[in-house]
Amino acid sequence: MKKIVLIILFQLFLLNKISFALTTDFKYGNTYEGTINIRSETFDLPAGKWKVMYKERWSARTVKYLCVGFAQEENKIFKGFFEFCELDTGGRYNGDFGAYLIREYKYGKYDNCTERPEYTIAKLFYKGMVSNCFLVRHLDFNKELYTPDDPEDEIRRVKYVTWISENKIKIPPVVLASSHTYFAPVVKNYALDLTYIINPKILGATDSKFNTELESEYHPKNIDNFPDKRKIMDKWIKISAKRQSDFEVMLNARENHRHDLSEYIDINYSKTNTESNLDDRTIEKLRELKKLLDEGILTKSEFTKAKKRLLK
Repeated sequence: MKKIVLIILFQLFLLNKISFALTTDFKYGNTYEGTINIRSETFDLPAGKWKVMYKERWSARTVKYLCVGFAQEENKIFKGFFEFCELDTGGRYNGDFGAYLIREYKYGKYDNCTERPEYTIAKLFYKGMVSNCFLVRHLDFNKELYTPDDPEDEIRRVKYVTWISENKIKIPPVVLASSHTYFAPVVKNYALDLTYIINPKILGATDSKFNTELESEYHPKNIDNFPDKRKIMDKWIKISAKRQSDFEVMLNARENHRHDLSEYIDINYSKTNTESNLDDRTIEKLRELKKLLDEGILTKSEFTKAKKRLLK
């Protein structure tokens, strides 16, 4: 999504119709936890307190862009990054934007959404202007932070590196990541991109013995030789697949746009890894409530109350 943002930004700059403003929704350096609201969507942050590391917001004509990045540490040990980015076309540029996303997902030089040796899961749906990308992988964290293959987005990366350096945060050599992106003008005029990066130790992992992306125990070609790392990756896959499913439900993604994740996810799996009593009927009612919220029939307060009653 980042490259298309720059392309649209450049086009509008040439037309001298662009204005910039940092978001006032979140304050840089402040911490947040629980449920957060960013423009049109409501998210539950992963457990714990998250500090805002990066924020950017701009608008030009009908196009609006918002991106907020969070970081989490405990006792000077890195726990995770979470980033939300949204590009709202306002109904314009949908064709160009949709085509660009699909082209990048299929043929992107540095990263895309097709099967690669280093990807654990890469699932891509695309049709017309619609795209839905779900990725699960491991990363060489030092390389990603300090010498990435893709030099794009330097300002954002420097923000995270500065936070790590100034606060003397100890980072793991290998992290686990997932990304979730959906754009469907037939549903909404904006693309959403969620990225999660975690320290494997929060899932109970032991130290990694091999720190490069290719040699890592988490690399698909190596992982079956390391049962303990296979177990950790399986946990991450299950968590990420559940998030992807929730992501699609939250956005009212059409059924034919959604990924079949039945091989990865247990419908009774909850965020706390405890048994859930949600059945198909309850899940469908939750989807109906979310649709009523999106259509403005229910207020956020009414939605929250109805959801609590349904989940009792």
